[in-house]
Amino acid sequence: MIHRCTPKCHREDGTCSLNFPKPFSSSTVVNEDSYALPRRRRTAEGGDDRNSTVVPYNSYLMRRYDCHINVEICFGIKAVKYIHKYLHKGNDRCWVDVHDQNDEISAHLNSRYVGSMEAVYRICKFKTHTLTPSVMLLNVHEEGQTWMVFNPNAETAVPSKTPLIGFFEFNAELNRVEAEAEAERIRSLADFQGTPPPPPPPAPRYTYEQFPEHYTWDKSNKLWRTRGRNHRQFGRLAFVYPGSGERFYLRMLLNVVRGASSFQDLRTVPGFNEDQPFATFREACRARGLLDHDTAYIDMFAEADRFQTPKQLRYLFVCVLPELSEPDLVLRQFQGAFMQDLGGELQRNYQVQNPSDDECLQFLYFKINDQLERIGKSNSMFNLPDSAIDWTARANAGVLTGVRAEFFNFPGDDPDPIDLETLNPEQRTAFDTIVNMVMSHDPAAEPEPRLHFLNGPGGTGKTYVYQKIFDHLRAQRKVVMCVASSGCAALLLPKGSTAHHRFKIPLEVDASTLCNVKKQSILAECLLATDLFIWDEATLQNRHVFETVDRTMRDLTSNPDVPFGGKAFLFGGDWSQCLPVIPGKNQSADIVPFTLKRSYLWPDITVLRLVTNMRLNPNSSVNNAAFSSYLANISRNPAYFNELLDLPDYLTRVHTAEDLIDEVFPLEEIQDPRPGSAIITFTNRAVNIINAKIFEKLDTPEVVYRSTDTIYNDNVEFPHFAQEGLNKLEMKGLPQGILPLKVNAIIMLLRNLNTEQGLCNGTRLKILDLTPSKIVGSIMGGDHDQEVAIIPRMTLQSTDGAFVFKRKQFPVRLAYAMTVHKSQGQSLARVGVDLMSDVFVHGLLYVALSRATNTDNVFLLTPIADDFQVKNVVFPEVVDDIVDEVDEAVDEVDQAVEEVNEVVQVEAVQEDDEADELMDV
Repeated sequence: MIHRCTPKCHREDGTCSLNFPKPFSSSTVVNEDSYALPRRRRTAEGGDDRNSTVVPYNSYLMRRYDCHINVEICFGIKAVKYIHKYLHKGNDRCWVDVHDQNDEISAHLNSRYVGSMEAVYRICKFKTHTLTPSVMLLNVHEEGQTWMVFNPNAETAVPSKTPLIGFFEFNAELNRVEAEAEAERIRSLADFQGTPPPPPPPAPRYTYEQFPEHYTWDKSNKLWRTRGRNHRQFGRLAFVYPGSGERFYLRMLLNVVRGASSFQDLRTVPGFNEDQPFATFREACRARGLLDHDTAYIDMFAEADRFQTPKQLRYLFVCVLPELSEPDLVLRQFQGAFMQDLGGELQRNYQVQNPSDDECLQFLYFKINDQLERIGKSNSMFNLPDSAIDWTARANAGVLTGVRAEFFNFPGDDPDPIDLETLNPEQRTAFDTIVNMVMSHDPAAEPEPRLHFLNGPGGTGKTYVYQKIFDHLRAQRKVVMCVASSGCAALLLPKGSTAHHRFKIPLEVDASTLCNVKKQSILAECLLATDLFIWDEATLQNRHVFETVDRTMRDLTSNPDVPFGGKAFLFGGDWSQCLPVIPGKNQSADIVPFTLKRSYLWPDITVLRLVTNMRLNPNSSVNNAAFSSYLANISRNPAYFNELLDLPDYLTRVHTAEDLIDEVFPLEEIQDPRPGSAIITFTNRAVNIINAKIFEKLDTPEVVYRSTDTIYNDNVEFPHFAQEGLNKLEMKGLPQGILPLKVNAIIMLLRNLNTEQGLCNGTRLKILDLTPSKIVGSIMGGDHDQEVAIIPRMTLQSTDGAFVFKRKQFPVRLAYAMTVHKSQGQSLARVGVDLMSDVFVHGLLYVALSRATNTDNVFLLTPIADDFQVKNVVFPEVVDDIVDEVDEAVDEVDQAVEEVNEVVQVEAVQEDDEADELMDV
């Protein structure tokens, strides 16, 4: 079948709405988030390229049914949802007009329509669909509110025994049997000689909803029995409207508590009231963190006060302010802890010799507003009092507050000397170019574009160059601001933050948006005073983001005709790595137009290049040298683009996920993790699978956190969705609704909490403690390595769909494995790469392989086939201007390989000579 474009399939811009012609591909690529990309071979030069317009089909089906049939690979959860929509959407319907010829009245009927095929199905009683496994509806009732059975011959009515009562009785009997067995075991140990055997593991406990999967309800005898192996059934709790009072909260607890043996057991929360159950189910839900209330945050601050400094507590308070319903009450309760160190600061910097309690309190209001000012907010937005004292006017000379402190906090009068000898020639050229541009700038001269792009493969030392430029210019009292397109990259920069945070870039950008920076604001003042902006990982960012900042800077500087108003920008990145993520798109025609290279800004940007790989030192071993050459080829050599490639033999291969885990995360490292190890995958699905496998090996107790979810449309909440159903939804960019965690597990932050403390989107932490109100973790790697941080619950929002979905949960996920995009910019000492999924977009293969610092610590998960090859997807139009570098880069690496080989040969000859002399002796 050939697709011929007509006006019916044209978009407004003239392109085909069905994305024809399709891209050529030498092999089939399956992607779980979009249509599969079938193999389409390019015909010989001068031939007919109609392969790009062929619609996927099956020749047998076309001949069998004598019609056009589009056949696609049915893959992923979206395909399953699509099928279920057709099964449950109802009967076909049509409008029928009935005309009466005797008058002019028409009757319109909206009726069921039965076509010929459906009629035959119904007449022959064919099944349209089947449902397996079956679903058991589980009733929910409060204590003493079961159905009563009235027998006229009986003296009293007998309450009906429900599955819920049977659930309690089964667990109570299980507890009794285990307690008796443990008591008997303890008595037997009195006469036991030697090392006593360990106690047997307890029987598994299940929630009420999980119970039908393992046990079956005997209706005649009113009890639960163990289920047979060949039968499966799922349980679903009956829906309870939120306005039903205690019954609603009872249902929430039944979804969470495992092995409950009574209603009282449900109202007992470990760590809160083991001796005396709560009076209501609502209180128990609140203690378990299932309800929105300030109590959880009050508990969090009470616990944090034991080990956090007053400054950290103030940061934490500002972080959770949007979550508090009564922030003024919380502030009053903990104001003593928040201002413990403020008296000394008033004496040092504000000329207050003996500060009173009221002065300290007013200074506390000032400090909180100071932190809020940095994120574009103020005390008044949260109904908090402003300071009655103008502390800015009373500050000593040189004391900076708010946003100004982030921009103008220069080093002392005698800064440490900058060692430039460690820069290689390419890095020194880039350093000199940028420093000369900044130092020679004349503010009175006519503004002109001052834009550079530092282009270099992963490991060539771009971050190192940024650090040297930053240190040198700051020592010269120049204002330098470092930002990055991702939180992980921002952590590696000096005083780094994300571009969205620094420039107040809206989440949704287009060709007309502006940053949320008022022209008379302090932030605008600081941006105008900045001498150089460094923007790393620019290749990851949508071009509309840069253009939004450009329009804002032109407006702030009142220079509308010069890019960025004439301000100096140094962008950085590698066009061989990942490009902007366009939801649902993975083809060149859909992604490349959104890169910086397709922006009107690109012609004014001067490109600086780094080539030498400093992360993978080719002089350290023959394999490292060869691997450097291999990486240079797959990223810059057109002969390797979009081809099936063999993997280097010197890289260790494994064929199961378990073996890959054992190589990257040995058991002792799982129990006590260290920074520098990660497994990289191409899909979120693979990330979840590998994380779950490693998580099971961790021997610390598991704690499960459930989110509080709500759905809105036009600011109106929909209360009739069951929480357990919403908890199971996995929304893009949001944490899991049912989040299992353990102490010593590795987690990753999903939101920017505090860039000054290193808590950015992508920060990895080791869990130190888990409580219902907080997660305590230790930062892994970076400038804040091993610093202790508290992670609170936060309300996160997703608009990926027709509704606004809000989830209150800890903004973290397990992070033993991560996607390629999350790993970009990181150097890893030990890395595993999952190649069981197809490479489906530009740069994935190169980024995944180039994270390593030594080939001895690279492990690949591949199929068992000896002839396995991996496709190297590259968009040539993005890297076409750097292809010329490949000859020089490869020549340098080949020369290094030869030098290493010569050294190895000389050493081998010397060893042979020494062996011969020894034999002569």
